[in-house]
Amino acid sequence: LVVTQGERGCQAWTADGGYSAQGIAVEAIDTTGAGDAFHGAFVYAMLQGWELERVVGFANAAAALNCRTLGGRRGLPSLAKVQALLHQVGEAW
Repeated sequence: LVVTQGERGCQAWTADGGYSAQGIAVEAIDTTGAGDAFHGAFVYAMLQGWELERVVGFANAAAALNCRTLGGRRGLPSLAKVQALLHQVGEAW
């Protein structure tokens, strides 16, 4: 189960426990599509077999990057851009 909380990040739970992740601060232009970006990235990361902490960090980064552009799809980031943002904020990739 995942609950997104906008700029405050998200909370996620599995049968083994839960995890809270802070949002990643960006200069937001438009939040349209941020939830879709988050959930798409979340599914991608889960399919990679990553740990929950890495999954939610990746999804948060994808959603944050999407908010830097007008419209719901124009700002969807590439894998490289998500990884670069995570590296910038101190996530190990």
